[in-house]
Amino acid sequence: MSKILRVRPEWRTNKLHERGNGYQVFVVYRNKPTKVYDNVQYPDGYINKIKESTDYQRDEIVDIYYKEQD
Repeated sequence: MSKILRVRPEWRTNKLHERGNGYQVFVVYRNKPTKVYDNVQYPDGYINKIKESTDYQRDEIVDIYYKEQD
């Protein structure tokens, strides 16, 4: 299993995560730790935005998925 990195709130650009609850979005990289974003309110839109990134375009991201917040 790859290392997991939880993205801290101060690195988030959208303030919707401050509402709490929501979903966890997991971004699995080929050669980097998996990033986990907590309290995502609209995971489908969040994932679509990630798919616009250069990391995704260069195939550095191998999977993106979400689940309900624990």
